[in-house]
Amino acid sequence: MSTESQELEFLSWLQQKIPLLQHMGIQSLAFDRQKLSLRAALAENINDKGTGFGGSMSALGTLSGWALVTLALRQQLGDYDVVIRDSQMHYLAPATADLRCVVEMPAARQWQGFADRLKQKGRARIALQVQVYSAQVLVFSMDANYTALQKTI
Repeated sequence: MSTESQELEFLSWLQQKIPLLQHMGIQSLAFDRQKLSLRAALAENINDKGTGFGGSMSALGTLSGWALVTLALRQQLGDYDVVIRDSQMHYLAPATADLRCVVEMPAARQWQGFADRLKQKGRARIALQVQVYSAQVLVFSMDANYTALQKTI
């Protein structure tokens, strides 16, 4: 199965499991083992001022980080439960065009420590920085901690 078809299958699965995503205008999700990029239409994520809704950017940012950790773990270690632990959000400018969320893999040493803890203890935490762009302008950033847990079921 090609990477693109795996990404489409993953996005379809997400939209079934998280119904809100069916209404957020997500156009694409791409993961190349180094970064994850998610695109969403502004029209479905607009506020009363005609710009990007802060809650949508928060949700899309949270989803992007979660998806990066989930996909990277599936490729490297297997299927784990991933949850967001906490986040600090920064709204930097109005979003006036479609949204592009970008999150990069952490440094190799940080990721390896995370993977080692996960294998040894069945749970581990990793910090990520998510950025959301609109028309090439950084409009939102989020520093977030995600926790991965051994599946119990």
